[in-house]
Amino acid sequence: MVSYKLYSFLTILLFGGSVLNSYSIHEQYYLTLIDLVTSRNNKLILLNFLFFIIVSLNMKLIYFIFGEIRESDRINLIEKLKSKSIELALLFVFFQEETLDMSFFIFVVGLIGLNINQWLCIRRSEFMVADN
Repeated sequence: MVSYKLYSFLTILLFGGSVLNSYSIHEQYYLTLIDLVTSRNNKLILLNFLFFIIVSLNMKLIYFIFGEIRESDRINLIEKLKSKSIELALLFVFFQEETLDMSFFIFVVGLIGLNINQWLCIRRSEFMVADN
């Protein structure tokens, strides 16, 4: 399994290489931007980078709100994300041709982030109530 540090390093490196390659070909910012959002490979790299940014911000938010996460919460979160990933795969299959664009992708990733925060809040409140 790939660690998060390696994934983040490779994502940033791939995104930077894609931007530099596109800029070296076109040598103008506007044409570079058009190439980044229209080319299929560059669009996939851009979506992966946006996914990385959203996940990183969500991790920082969780650390800011909760501090350290207990191991039981982490295991529960992984189990729920496994079931959620199957639902997301079905969602992307159903909406493959109709609305699978960048705004839809960002919306879905944002909903996953909110789900993660909700699950952690529920687990933390259960712990606080059981503790009293």
